Amino acid sequence: MKLSKYRERVLTLYKMILVDDESIVLTQLKSLINWQLLGFEIVGTFPNASEAIVFVQNNEVNAVITDIKMSGMSGVDFAEYCHANYPEIKFALVSAYRDFEYAHSAIKYNVVNYIIKPIVRDELINTVKNIYVQLNKTLSYTNFSDKYLQASCQQIFSDLLCGIKTNPQDLLKLLNSVNMRISSVDTPCALINIIIEDFNNYLENIWKHESFRFYNAVSLLIPFELSSCYSSLIRYSQGKIEIILIAKNPANDFDIIIEEYINELKNNLNEFLKLSPIVNVNEKFSSISEIFKFQDNQTPVTQDIIHNDTINKVIEYIKSDYASISTLEDVAKFANLNPVYFGVFFKQHMNESFTNFLNKTRIDMAKELLKNKDIKVFSVGEMVGYKSVPYFFKTFKAITNMTPAQYKEKLMKGETE
Repeated sequence: MKLSKYRERVLTLYKMILVDDESIVLTQLKSLINWQLLGFEIVGTFPNASEAIVFVQNNEVNAVITDIKMSGMSGVDFAEYCHANYPEIKFALVSAYRDFEYAHSAIKYNVVNYIIKPIVRDELINTVKNIYVQLNKTLSYTNFSDKYLQASCQQIFSDLLCGIKTNPQDLLKLLNSVNMRISSVDTPCALINIIIEDFNNYLENIWKHESFRFYNAVSLLIPFELSSCYSSLIRYSQGKIEIILIAKNPANDFDIIIEEYINELKNNLNEFLKLSPIVNVNEKFSSISEIFKFQDNQTPVTQDIIHNDTINKVIEYIKSDYASISTLEDVAKFANLNPVYFGVFFKQHMNESFTNFLNKTRIDMAKELLKNKDIKVFSVGEMVGYKSVPYFFKTFKAITNMTPAQYKEKLMKGETE
């Protein structure tokens, strides 16, 4: 029997954002159809792509409908950015008839449909249905739609297997908190390895994208909950991915569950990622509580030691490379952490989001650069890492309550530091 027979997708709504620099179009898009009946929740509307990107960097987004021509970044540029950094997001472009050929050129950026202005209700419905079908094809292999729960689950087992101590009762509470409904630590579990031989060659010649995007794609193919078991990606390194598999019922034949799971996983990796890795069982435990015995063979560590060392290195990296860092994924890659896990991890330890911290770091350096009379105000944003001058100005004002020009003028008058 194939595991696909057990696949049970949680009935959650996909998350959609709308982007258009005409407020009347945004209002029309939002009110023209019943989004929930079509399987979507509108989680944000934005007047430009720059604001939408900030939202995407900090929130789960499955789909975007955006105007093709806007002030600043175009809809095609926005789609290209997301294709490079969030390849699972599906796009539909709204365009005038004369721009159709331009819109059609963006098909390589996960653009699955085009809506010609003026917007017709039936055409919008058909577009949304098409996006829904495409998302189901991409995301139907996981029903762990809450990325923060997914990250928390990964953190629990990463910490556990690193030797961070807890007791069986607390572990059960932690597992239940991430929707692993385990009633006893007597249920069996296993550590499964995915090993990609000649990983660099695969990335360069087959995958043709950066490694963090590959790990994100693999995570989409790991089903969190099946009728017989739970599974979660724990950690990854160069060409090696580790998964934990936990049986729901101790009475079931766990060897059969493992065999079916591995076979289905190999099929999915081959079908979706053109990958034929070695997939095997690294460790098998008759019960979750046996992991505590496994811990005894690991180097004793504490959570504070691991996390403080990681966060200190991350802060040092951000402060030295702030101008070249494009996304959260860049820093997650440096820290060798799953991007979703990293986002949660950073906020827990810094009490603010990664994006806020990066912006503050950049603006602090911008303030230093503005002290130089020979540097033009509009050049400072690019020097500290902002590709969009308007976005730099907006961010600077949000943090300092004045524009860069106003700040520089005060500096010249000696009214600020």
